[in-house]
Amino acid sequence: MDKINEYFADETSEDISYAGFDLLPVLDSLEIGKSHNKEFEAIYNQLINILSKQGIQKISVKEGDEFDVNVMECISTKKYKNKKDNTISKVIISGYTLSEKIIRFPKVEVVKN
Repeated sequence: MDKINEYFADETSEDISYAGFDLLPVLDSLEIGKSHNKEFEAIYNQLINILSKQGIQKISVKEGDEFDVNVMECISTKKYKNKKDNTISKVIISGYTLSEKIIRFPKVEVVKN
């Protein structure tokens, strides 16, 4: 009986986490909005905290990081004289993990000189 309860507990928590996946586009919009309007920042932080409790974490990627094909998706390349080749020049869309599994790769622009 304990095994059955464990199974259903795991399934229910996973279903809730996948429901959080559907909120990622909303989170993207809030992330863009918070750079233009500080009032969006509180809503963005609340949503990040809720998703974090469900096991969804933002993948830490920033400008200047080395591009890694295993954890990132390059959607464009650009030449820069003052930036190192094969580094991230811009994070277009943030990526997220669920229990350490990537559920959405960060979409980035990569320096190609």
